[in-house]
Amino acid sequence: MTLPHQRRAADFLDGTAEAFDEILLAATRGADRRWKEALLAHLDAPARVLDLASGTGTLTFMIRDRFPEAEVVGVDVSATRLDHALKRAHLRRDHRVRFVLGSFERVVPAGRFDAVTSCYLPKHADLPRLVSRLRSFLNPGGLVVMHDLTYPEHPVVRKAWERHFRRLCHTALSEWPAAIRLFDELPEIVRRSSWVEELTMLLVAHGFSGVAVERLDRGTSALVLGRLPCE
Repeated sequence: MTLPHQRRAADFLDGTAEAFDEILLAATRGADRRWKEALLAHLDAPARVLDLASGTGTLTFMIRDRFPEAEVVGVDVSATRLDHALKRAHLRRDHRVRFVLGSFERVVPAGRFDAVTSCYLPKHADLPRLVSRLRSFLNPGGLVVMHDLTYPEHPVVRKAWERHFRRLCHTALSEWPAAIRLFDELPEIVRRSSWVEELTMLLVAHGFSGVAVERLDRGTSALVLGRLPCE
């Protein structure tokens, strides 16, 4: 079940595009890039990739760097984040990446893809609607790999996790005022989210094979993946 406030949470960082990557690094204690590398390790030389909730393009460009021949389409609901992504593409002179403004519910990208990726979307998403659309995005045999934060189960790790977000609230007051709402509300969203269980159940129900969960960094985040069967 998608909680009502999860729909609002997708816009938490809309006023923080200038410091978007810095805030992600702080929120993840520097693990953001490592988690994205873990996601990339599951991709098998895709020709076309759809990156949902692409933000400023960090994962999008990591995919391009890993697979130079791939075409990557990034989708995000924030015009300010997409503007930063487009500037990065221009500086890189990267003509095999494209960015589209919109949400996964409404965007209809041209053609199909060998992989659909996303970081930090599942806990906010209407997962039944997302998974029902994944089949229309993917080629037969296509892979979906999604990553997001999870609430750790181990009591010691959980205590450190709670302490970390309390500190971030204080840091945001002076360094990222626009992110105060994020650090104030995000912990409760993560605590209440069951996105891993819901996403895996939905992928299985929609006929995806090899559905699996990979827990990262002592249960503070996870990857969920599945493959559309070949026709």
